[in-house]
Amino acid sequence: MYWYLRFLKKNGRTEELNSWLKSYYKFIPGSYYTRVIREEFQEEISAFPLPSNPTSNKDNLFEYLSLTAGIPELSGKILGKDLDFAIQSAAFQLDGKIDSAHSKIKGNKILQSAKEYLEVGEMGYALSLVQKYKFQQGIGENEKDEILAALGEQTGTTYLTVFHTRALMKKEKISDDVILLPSKLAARIYPRPHRGLVTSISQKLGIEEDIIYAIMRQESFFKENAVSVSNARGLMQIMGPTGKEIAKGMNLNSYSLFDPEVSIEMGARFLRYLVASHGNLQWASIAYNGGPGNLRKWKRNHYRGDFNHFLEELPLKEPRDYCRIVSSNYYNYQNLRKYKRL
Repeated sequence: MYWYLRFLKKNGRTEELNSWLKSYYKFIPGSYYTRVIREEFQEEISAFPLPSNPTSNKDNLFEYLSLTAGIPELSGKILGKDLDFAIQSAAFQLDGKIDSAHSKIKGNKILQSAKEYLEVGEMGYALSLVQKYKFQQGIGENEKDEILAALGEQTGTTYLTVFHTRALMKKEKISDDVILLPSKLAARIYPRPHRGLVTSISQKLGIEEDIIYAIMRQESFFKENAVSVSNARGLMQIMGPTGKEIAKGMNLNSYSLFDPEVSIEMGARFLRYLVASHGNLQWASIAYNGGPGNLRKWKRNHYRGDFNHFLEELPLKEPRDYCRIVSSNYYNYQNLRKYKRL
C-alpha cells in the first residue's frame, strides 16, 4: 500500500492518490505503515477535512483513522468513545471462547494437573497433558489453543496466552490493531507482565514503558526462559557479552539473564543508549536486533536519506521485519494506553 501511494504521487495521479489517502487504514490496520503514510503524505492529508462525526458509521471512522493514522494526539474525536460497531464480530466471539475455556479447566482433572505443572514451571509436562485431553475429548486445534490461552492467564504464563491468542486471531483473520479490538482481547495479545518492575525501571532510566514492552514482545513473547539460536537469553534476549558490559554499569558481579529484573533493566539500559545514539526507536530497533556495528555499516552502505528505502535495502530480512514489528508493537501499546486505558 505505502509503495503504491508513492508510485501514484510520483506519477501525478493525484485524484487516485487522494482517494486512497482517505481510505487506506481499513486495508492495513495495525501496520507499521499507517503512521509512515500519515507522516510522508502529511501535506496532502492536511488539506482534507476530518469527518465531523467519525463514530456514526464504519466509513466515517476509517476515513478519520486514515487521516489521523489513529495517533492519539490527533484522534481526540474517537478517544474514549465506543467503537464496538467497527470491531469484527469474530473478535468478540474469540474473547468469549477463551473466557469459556476457564470453566473447562476448572471442571477437568487432566487440565487441572496441567495447570499445576505450569505453576511450577514444567511447561513440557503441561503441554503433554493438554494434548492428552485433546485426544480424549476429540476436540479440535482451535479449542486446544483456547484452553492454552486460558491456562496462561490462570498461571501467569503470559507467553502461552499471547502465543495461542494470536494463533487463533490469525486463523480467524482478526486484525491485531488495538483500536479495533475489544479491550480484553487487546490486553491478551499486548499484555504488560511485570508491570510494576517495568514502570519502576522506565522511570529510573527515563525510557518509555511502551518501548520496553514493544521490544520484549518481539524478543521473547514474554517467555522468561527463552534462549535464541544465537544464545541470547531472557525476556529481553540479552547476549552474554552485552550483558557483561551492561552489568558493569549496574555494579552487578553475579546475575542471571533469566532473572526478569536483570533482563528488563539490562534491555532498558541498552535501549536507552541506542535511542540516544540513533535518535528514534526505528533506528534503535535495528541496532538492538542486528548490533550497533552492523547498523553503522548498513547505514554507511545503504542509507541515502530515505529511511524506508533503507529498510528495503538492508542485506538481511530479519532486522527489516524486526524494525517494522517493534514499531507496530510500540504504536499498539501507546494505543492500548490511550484508547483502552490499559
